[in-house]
Amino acid sequence: MTYAKVSSEPGLVLDAVRGVLGEEREDLVFYPLSDVEQSVKKLEEIADDLVNSLDPLKNFKASYQGREKSLYYAGMTTGIFYGLIVGLLIAFLIAWVM
Repeated sequence: MTYAKVSSEPGLVLDAVRGVLGEEREDLVFYPLSDVEQSVKKLEEIADDLVNSLDPLKNFKASYQGREKSLYYAGMTTGIFYGLIVGLLIAFLIAWVM
């Protein structure tokens, strides 16, 4: 089992598997959680960036300032383009049949 030292003054340790606080003993193996905390913070930033990608009015983490609505405008342009192409195709088919 892995244990993490919570506080050295009262001698508290945390059982990482069960999530139980206990008393510090000599036969326990301690693991520093600072590396895990940094990894979790990095993953939280990535998750926030993924959530922001679902909203076209928000900005990506790696994009430049002032590009908050770039996904909105790109989506509108793509929709207009595909709508125009499909509309012209339908109009051509109707004109060809008549």
